Amino acid sequence: AFLNAPRLDAAFRATQPAASTVVLDTGFATVVRIADGVYATVARLERGRQAMSNGGVIVGKSGALIVEGHADALGAALEIEVARRHARAPILAAVNSHYHFDHTLGNSTYAAEKIPIIGHELTRAKMQQIYAPMQKRPAEALVQDFAQTLGEARTEDERSRATSDVAAYRLIVDSVRAATLTYPTEPVSARRTIDLGGITAVLEPRSAHTPTDLLITVPERGVVFTGDLLFNGHYPVTIDADLTAWRDVLVDLARTPADTILVPGHGPLARREDVGRQLDVFDHLAAYAERMFRAGVPLPDAQRRYEVPDRFRSHGIFSWAFSISAAIRKYYAAHALARNAAEPPPGQSPGQIQVNRGLI
Repeated sequence: AFLNAPRLDAAFRATQPAASTVVLDTGFATVVRIADGVYATVARLERGRQAMSNGGVIVGKSGALIVEGHADALGAALEIEVARRHARAPILAAVNSHYHFDHTLGNSTYAAEKIPIIGHELTRAKMQQIYAPMQKRPAEALVQDFAQTLGEARTEDERSRATSDVAAYRLIVDSVRAATLTYPTEPVSARRTIDLGGITAVLEPRSAHTPTDLLITVPERGVVFTGDLLFNGHYPVTIDADLTAWRDVLVDLARTPADTILVPGHGPLARREDVGRQLDVFDHLAAYAERMFRAGVPLPDAQRRYEVPDRFRSHGIFSWAFSISAAIRKYYAAHALARNAAEPPPGQSPGQIQVNRGLI
């Protein structure tokens, strides 16, 4: 089980655009027409894990574009079904918003249908680096570190968090080991516009949640598929994140027109005010980490002591380690780098210390 995994049915209904129409409900996902030629697939994790992430389809006169590969072949097959039901033109490609398992493991379904797969230029390398080794090592060996943390838990809260971490990592391991890893065939390194006939999809690299993020914007319809650059109603997963760059992306999303429909990586459909809530989560974590760092609290203690405030009690948490502990660790690293730059060791000048944003 995951920590704070709320049912999102009411939130889903409340955030549907007024003109939206449910066109398909498989149980594990609901497909909604949110604008002319734009369909959003909203994963319903409490009903099944075939999708796990949100996605969708953009349909024009000359072609259709699928967004996301999902966690399972059935999630990707759903997107193909939606595209073929509503497009009178071929599927030109499928896009992975980033490399994480719940956005890419269904790619083999696209490959079997000879659908090109578009992804950030670093997506293949990250999948090969992180996921390929998982298919070679025994599952129990992979989850050993998390299981050790569970054994060392001292309180009921720590046991609950560690149990969630083990479950989350085991889900990743089991999903990867069951999948046929299939990599993007068309790498993207710069902004790219795809003409679908009367409607376009603009792909923009914005490395932040991971080094491999793509924003997918449909400017003619005021729709943005954010991938995991936006978690709506969840603590974001930060283990791969550059938190400084991520905040910059969120500030940009918060400036979109009020009627822009945001399709987040997880959670119900969103508007710009929902971006403000994710910024609030980041700012709360940052302020907490700064307070603990300045007080000299060791990092493991700071990670254990964090308490979810009342205003975030309804937020889902995929894993304490991947979301909260990782964020606090990155904020601590940023403060340590800043302190070392201001007060370098003897014999070293401030100019000799390089701050790598990718580490924080």
